[in-house]
Amino acid sequence: MWGSLSSGQTRTPLAVADLGDGPRRVTRADGGCSLIAPKAWSVTASFAGGIEPLYGQVHLASFDRQTVQTPRPEAGFMLPPEVGITLDIEVWQNSLREPLDRYATGVRIGPDQIEVVPGGPVTVDGRGAFRLTIQDEHRFQPTNAPLIIRQTRAVWLVPTTRDDRVIVIAATPAESSLLAMAERAVATLRVTTPVELTTPVIVQRSEIVTQWTTGKAGDQIAGRRVAV
Repeated sequence: MWGSLSSGQTRTPLAVADLGDGPRRVTRADGGCSLIAPKAWSVTASFAGGIEPLYGQVHLASFDRQTVQTPRPEAGFMLPPEVGITLDIEVWQNSLREPLDRYATGVRIGPDQIEVVPGGPVTVDGRGAFRLTIQDEHRFQPTNAPLIIRQTRAVWLVPTTRDDRVIVIAATPAESSLLAMAERAVATLRVTTPVELTTPVIVQRSEIVTQWTTGKAGDQIAGRRVAV
């Protein structure tokens, strides 16, 4: 369900601009969206925090994902609400061009998801969006009794300028006291037309031919032919 790049396109960087009064504007031109996030929140283009941005993704957190301590190793990927909150923004495919309420029934985020709680229509950037809740559950078997850990995700589905793409936003865990802050960030979302850039030509055909047909001394290599 992930968005994908077309042939000849290149990834555009994740742009973060300080607005001067505390918050920062985070923009993904290739994903066609931007929002205003708290300055103290970490911003990455992937869950791993790599410098190579994945298409149309922004991952924000009120803590540093790379250094956060997991106080409950038995909970898997679930962090307790007191640790903070994450806000993940991704562009998903909607190949069937389903209405958002129907599309919501097929949304799956994370390996511990057990249920999609029916939601309702909302407005984001003047667009008819949809908000729902996802229930996660992680089961761990200690020596004496079963231990079940639960969390919820607040999820927004926002239409893009293309009817076969949907912006999916998830705030996790929704039990966090910072949910209101995440909601305010979502309220600042702006949807734009995705920027599609073509990969620049940096090597000429003649250079490739010369590289493969000419020896180190500059002489022609006998019998070598190149099809480009």
